[in-house]
Amino acid sequence: MQSEIISPTGRRSIKITPAVFVWSFFLAQSLFAQAFAQTYSFPTKVDLRYQTLREDPKRNLATPGNEFGDQHGLESGALNFNVVDVSIPGNNGLDVEFRRALKATEPRGRYGNPNMALADWEIALPRIEASYDEQTGWATTDPARPTKNCSIANKNYIASPPAVWYPDSFPVHAFWNAPKLHFPDGSGQLLVYNESAMPAPSTGGPYFWLTAGLDYVSCLPSLKNAGGATAEEQKYGRSEGYQVVRPDGTKYFFDWIALQKKTESFSSISVYSGGGMNTVSPVFMNQVTLAIYPTRIEDRFGNWVSYTYSNKSNEKIHLDKIEASDGRRIDIAYANERVDTVSVNGRVWSYVYGNPYPSDGWLSEVRNPDQSKWVYPNTSHPAFAPVIDRLHGSCSLPGNWTGTQNPDATAGASVAGTIYRVISPSGAQADFKISAVMLGRSRVHRQCYVSGWTTEVTGYATNIIEPAIYLGGWTLAMTEKKVSGPGLSDRVWKYHYQSDIGFAPELMDGTVRVKVLNPEGSIDTYSYGNAYKVNEGLLLKVSRSSSGAIQRTQESTYLVDAGSAAFPKRIGYHPYSDSNEYSSVFLRPKKSEATIQDGQKFLWEVPSTCDVSAAAPCFDTYGRPTKVVKSSSPAP
Repeated sequence: MQSEIISPTGRRSIKITPAVFVWSFFLAQSLFAQAFAQTYSFPTKVDLRYQTLREDPKRNLATPGNEFGDQHGLESGALNFNVVDVSIPGNNGLDVEFRRALKATEPRGRYGNPNMALADWEIALPRIEASYDEQTGWATTDPARPTKNCSIANKNYIASPPAVWYPDSFPVHAFWNAPKLHFPDGSGQLLVYNESAMPAPSTGGPYFWLTAGLDYVSCLPSLKNAGGATAEEQKYGRSEGYQVVRPDGTKYFFDWIALQKKTESFSSISVYSGGGMNTVSPVFMNQVTLAIYPTRIEDRFGNWVSYTYSNKSNEKIHLDKIEASDGRRIDIAYANERVDTVSVNGRVWSYVYGNPYPSDGWLSEVRNPDQSKWVYPNTSHPAFAPVIDRLHGSCSLPGNWTGTQNPDATAGASVAGTIYRVISPSGAQADFKISAVMLGRSRVHRQCYVSGWTTEVTGYATNIIEPAIYLGGWTLAMTEKKVSGPGLSDRVWKYHYQSDIGFAPELMDGTVRVKVLNPEGSIDTYSYGNAYKVNEGLLLKVSRSSSGAIQRTQESTYLVDAGSAAFPKRIGYHPYSDSNEYSSVFLRPKKSEATIQDGQKFLWEVPSTCDVSAAAPCFDTYGRPTKVVKSSSPAP
C-alpha cells in the first residue's frame, strides 16, 4: 500500500412484538444471480436487524497494512479496504491524513452502489453512526426529551421510537442499529450506557456512555450544522453531539451530522378479503443511517486537528479541509458531488470514477502526484442480498438449512463468486473473490414469533415463524485472493468457512471454523467460539499443517463463566446486550494461551491466586492481568 510523506513545509432487552418481519428489497443483477443459481436459491431480501452484528468492526478488522489495503475478518469473512493516500508527519501524535475505506462484502442495494464522497468508497473519518426511521431521525423514546440522544435521563430511553407509520409492521428491533463509535482504521465499539460499573475519568463528564475499549462519552449541547431551511434538515440536525475521551486522553468532539444512506424497506400486512381469505398488502418505510463526525480532535497536551465540512444535515458528508495546530493542512475539492482532488502544498492527488451515474459509479483510479496510480477496474459491491433464513422460517424447519455445508475451496471445490480487482502503482494486481457462505450461532435461545406472510410458494398468505434472536444466514465473504504482476509468480490464498448453527439445547457449544490454504501449500485452521452469550467471537484455537502433518497449535481459554473474579463483567447497560451485542457489554479476558511446537509446550497463563482464598484469577477491574506465569515443558 502506498502512502506519500511530505514535510510540513512543502502535506455501535429487546421487547419482541408479534409483528410483520421487515425486509429490505435489493434487486439482484443477473450476472451474480446466474453464478449461484445452480447451487443456491436466494430470495432477494435482506434482514435489517442483523446488519450491525455482521458489520461489527472489532470482529471484521484483522489484517491492516496489507499491500493492497485489504482487511480480512477471518471469523466473518468480511473484506474491507483501508488506504491512506496522504499522511503528513508533524510535531505531535495526531494524524493529519486523507484516508479512504471500502466495505467490499457489503452487497449492492436496490439502488446500486452506495453513493458516498468517493462513490463506492468513503472518506475514512472518526464517526458515531446509527440507523433510525426516516420520520424521526436520531431520537430516543423519552417523551419529554426525544432529541436528547446523548444525555438520556434513563437507560430505558436508549432505543429508537417505534416506526411512525405501521409500527406493528416495523418493530424497533427491525430497523434500529444502535449508535457505534467508528475510527478511521476500521476499529470501533458499541456505545454502552454508563451505570458506574467501571471507574470513570476523574475530570470532565458527566459520562453517559462508555465502550468496551474504555472510551468515555459525555455530551455536547448541539450540532454545528443544526437548523436549515427544510423540515428534513431541521429534523436531522436537532440532536446532541458527543465528546469522546480515549484511554490515552485524546478528546474527540463529534458535532457535525451527515446522511450516510437511505434504504427503502418493505413489509406486508394481512388484510381480510372475505370468505375466510386474507390478502397481502405491502407497506413501506425508509431506514436512514446517520453519522456524527468530529470537528476537532485534541490530545492531552492541547495539540489539535480540526475538520471543516460544508454539507447540510440531510446530505452526505462533504469534508473540505483538515488542519492542525502545528501548521499541517489538507484541502479537498469536489466535482459533481464527489472528491476530485486532494491537495497539500501544491502537490495534488486526483480521483477518477468509472460511471457518471451516482447509483452505479465506482472509484476507478487514484492518481498520485508523480502520475503513478491505483486502479480499480470494476465496481466493488456484488449484486447480491444475503438472507437470514430460508422460506417458511428457521423456527419452523431449522434442520432445512442449519446443516448447510459451504463449498471448500481449500479442498479443490469450485466456489462461485464475483471478483474485485486492485492494481497497485507498481503494477502488481490482486483479485479478490467474494462468495456467498452460510454462517451463524449455536446455543441460541428458541424464542420465536410470527413475523409476516408470504405468497411466494402457495399464492396464499402464510404465517412465517422467525427466531427473535439471530441464529444464522447467508452472508458474503472473501473466498480467494490472488496476487500477480510483472516479475511475480502467482500467489493464491483460498478460504473455507463453516459454522455450527442451532438452538439450545440441541446444539450448545459450537464453533466457526475457517481454513486458509496458503500459497506454499500449508493450511492454517482457525476455530472461533460461536456459543450465544458465552464465547461468541473469541479465537479458541489456531493450527498450521503441511502435507497433513500438524506443525504448530495454539489454544486459548477465556473467563466466560461468572466466578469469584466477577468475570465476565458487565461494563454497562444496553437493550441489545442479551441478543446481538453481548460481547460489547461484557469483558471476557483471556486466561491462558498454550502453544505446542517442535515437541515443546509453551504456556502463558494468568494464575488463580489473587484473593484471600487464593482462588481468584489475577485481573484488575478493567480485565487486565495483574500477574502472568510463563512456562515450558515437553509436549504430551
